[in-house]
Amino acid sequence: MKILFVCTGNICRSAMAESLFNHHAQQQGLEIKAHSSGTDATPGNSATDLAVDVLADRGIDLKDHRARQLTSDQISDSQIVIAMTRQHEAAIAKEDQPARSRTRPDDCSLNAQSLDFFLQKERFQNERRVTD
Repeated sequence: MKILFVCTGNICRSAMAESLFNHHAQQQGLEIKAHSSGTDATPGNSATDLAVDVLADRGIDLKDHRARQLTSDQISDSQIVIAMTRQHEAAIAKEDQPARSRTRPDDCSLNAQSLDFFLQKERFQNERRVTD
């Protein structure tokens, strides 16, 4: 399963969300991978110093992150797309109209519920593979 986090420059919010999500999914042994991109990113830009420092305080390395521009391929390859604002949500829909059904706004309660559901589902599927 792939999750895509989208913000503007892909150097702070979505980059941090990608790294945090992947860190926790890996700790739980889940086969879920998050990616991130920006609606107005300059490809190759590094994450902000503040983003790097905040995640470093949590034991997560963001130094190698490089910004990526949002593409229709990234959207179509993702089962869940999380937009940081309504403007990002609109940009995703403009790039890939069918993605609207799997795009979610960055509403913490919605994200927590949605991601928890998918984490539980992935954990269940992993357990089934072990017992089958």
